[in-house]
Amino acid sequence: MFWVPAISRETFELAYRDIGLLLHLPGITDNNVDILQLVKKRLDSGNSGDWLMIIDNADDAGLLLNGDPESPRLGDYLPRSERGKIIFTTRSKKAAENLTQSNVIKLDDMDVTEARHLMAQRLSEKALLEDEAAVDELLGLLAYLPLAIVQATAFINSNEISISDYISLFRNPTTEVRLFSKHFEDPSRYRETESTIAKTWQISFDQILKQDRLAADYLSFMACIDRVNIPQSLLPLGDSLQQVEAIGTLKGYAFITERQRVLQQSKEEKFFDIHRLVHLASMWWLQKHGKWTTWANKAAVRLKELVPYGGHERKEVWTAYLSHTIHIAGLDDTLDETTKASLLDRVGRCQASLGQYSMAETTHRQVLASRNKSLGKEHGDTLTSMNEVGNALRQQGKYEEAESMYRQTLATREKVLGVEHPDTLTTINNLARALGRQGKYEEAESMHRQTLATSEKVLGVEHPDTLTTIDNLALVLDSQGKYEEAESMYRQTLATSEKVLGVEHPDTLTTMNNLALVLDSQGRYKEAESMYRQTLATSEKVLGVEHPDTLTTINNLALVLERQGKYEEAESMHRQTLATREKVLGVEHPDMLTTMNNLALVLDSQGKYEEAESMYRQTLATREKVLGVEHPDTLTTINNLALVLDSQGKYEEAESMYRQTLATREKVLGVEHPDTLTTMDNLAGALGRQGKYEEAEPMYRQTLATREKVLGVKHPYTLTTVYGLAHLLAYRHCYDESTALYERACIGYIATLGRDHPTTRACHQHYSQMLSSQEQDPIDVRLEIPPSGVSRQTGKKLSLLRRLAKMSLGRSKD
Repeated sequence: MFWVPAISRETFELAYRDIGLLLHLPGITDNNVDILQLVKKRLDSGNSGDWLMIIDNADDAGLLLNGDPESPRLGDYLPRSERGKIIFTTRSKKAAENLTQSNVIKLDDMDVTEARHLMAQRLSEKALLEDEAAVDELLGLLAYLPLAIVQATAFINSNEISISDYISLFRNPTTEVRLFSKHFEDPSRYRETESTIAKTWQISFDQILKQDRLAADYLSFMACIDRVNIPQSLLPLGDSLQQVEAIGTLKGYAFITERQRVLQQSKEEKFFDIHRLVHLASMWWLQKHGKWTTWANKAAVRLKELVPYGGHERKEVWTAYLSHTIHIAGLDDTLDETTKASLLDRVGRCQASLGQYSMAETTHRQVLASRNKSLGKEHGDTLTSMNEVGNALRQQGKYEEAESMYRQTLATREKVLGVEHPDTLTTINNLARALGRQGKYEEAESMHRQTLATSEKVLGVEHPDTLTTIDNLALVLDSQGKYEEAESMYRQTLATSEKVLGVEHPDTLTTMNNLALVLDSQGRYKEAESMYRQTLATSEKVLGVEHPDTLTTINNLALVLERQGKYEEAESMHRQTLATREKVLGVEHPDMLTTMNNLALVLDSQGKYEEAESMYRQTLATREKVLGVEHPDTLTTINNLALVLDSQGKYEEAESMYRQTLATREKVLGVEHPDTLTTMDNLAGALGRQGKYEEAEPMYRQTLATREKVLGVKHPYTLTTVYGLAHLLAYRHCYDESTALYERACIGYIATLGRDHPTTRACHQHYSQMLSSQEQDPIDVRLEIPPSGVSRQTGKKLSLLRRLAKMSLGRSKD
């Protein structure tokens, strides 16, 4: 039986998490996991036995039935299985009808027999029940309300008094409840209901004030935060023995209940809930006695002490504080705007650290609006919020919006703080990153170099911000094909980062990922694979298996596996990443589209052309919509779609697409960019396959000369052009030059890819076939020649070779 409070979205999700823990669902504790969908899927499957789910306190039907793109309605996550049933409890007849349309059962108040049974269960001293007249009188005064009965019996148990004595206290005309009961009401219930609860609360609270001051303080503190899932570590500090006694007092008086959690954040941590009426009574008492603002500010100060400005240290602890921070920041006319903004700023950064970028954007926009109003547009805190909004936009792939926000922030920071202030440098760095993600590499590189020079001067060469700038500069150098300089920078950053931040710090992991990326770009696949696997293992441990940075590393590892011919493992990894990115980031996020592109790539490599073509076309349509027709990632997909068309013999369509890509890449990236050269190589191959040898040969030679200059003579991409030109010259009967080029390609592939790589085997086979037709002996490269059909898919028309192009960029952090 599953109990799901529908008080708020947070309580609903928390209950689903506990259900997931009870069912031992894999990944239920990971960051960014869709807990609601995970639990629904399991219960829908029928593999969890028979179950009953109680959706409790479903008074706001809109919470379950309404939603928006960023917060889908909770009702969609209710399981539907023949093995389970759902019961809604609500105080609203309208809500009941909206939720079920039928099978609405109205519950009457408890009768005398039921009330006596409840009191009998709760009373420690059963002999007190012998005074039946007193029992009936008290139950009548309590209007047979369960919560009132529980609170009254708790008081009787704790103070060892008779039922008659409690009746005297209840009838005492000086009871302070009259001072606040007129406020303590709920339109959906009878006034006397709330008044009765208030009386039993007041009687118990007066006693607690006399017996245990810390317990009274704890209750006052809890009145100011969310009433469910309250960690004991969040409560004000005190002597450990006093804390235990205070918690015991509140539990003894039935003011709080301890949550039964399947998986605690730590063995010592405990979590508590307060009934909503107890929570409400406590709040009204504080307000009536002029203590509400004081305690709300104490709670705010405590949360500011405990909730960090993001990061990953102790995240398993501070994650439990976020709902309470959001709750208190949402209280009207209680905290000043500066305090609210400070709290939400922390929440937004924590959400970003957990990969919850859309939520972070919403939170930071709220902070920005507040600070604009209370502090002004040029205040340092307002500019910080603008920068954070930009970060959240960039992390969602909204690069143009992020660029605009960064430029606006930069202009004001330069004016207010000066061009060398660390905050100004941070914004320049972030703006450069947004430019780089849009393919504006030259402007991004210039901006990063400017930031680096100033950062080293102002902050020093080992400052984390300086290291971030070096890492980001290396990333944009890598994107332009300046691999050696990029690698040198990454290694410098990695060594310093490990020394300054530690080997498991997220920024260190980012640099490791990016270093592996540039090794991959240089064709050093085994070295890159090893580094990716090392990064992945640590990232899963530190960030979780579904964190966006972890998914980036999985994506990159799958790419380097594909380049080594390990297609099945690469495909499995891409499909895993695709499913998770779709869940975590959404179907139109740039990283999601990168994975779709890369999955299509490995499908193409295995000859699954139709599926690959369909996926490329879907990716292309979305990339043109989200990123634009000239974005480097869009051009990559056009290039790859042309490849799969080429592989299927659709040469004219492929040629047209290559020419379109080449023209745009020359314009956007430049004529010597590695991606431009990849398209030139592909176009030359398509021309050759159509018999347009006179146009294809000079294009191959131009590509080869430029690749040797930019990438080096041993790079796999250079060898791809060598191989293609050799094949073309063999068709043109230029056997001497063709033989020399085949030898160079075969030997080069053995050195870079290994003897068993499909590309190496295909190259050797083509070489052998050419020599056999000329009655010459092939060079001894110590390969066992496969049967002629083995390399049919991988060698066909050389399409495999041109899929060695780099398809993904790594991620860096501010």
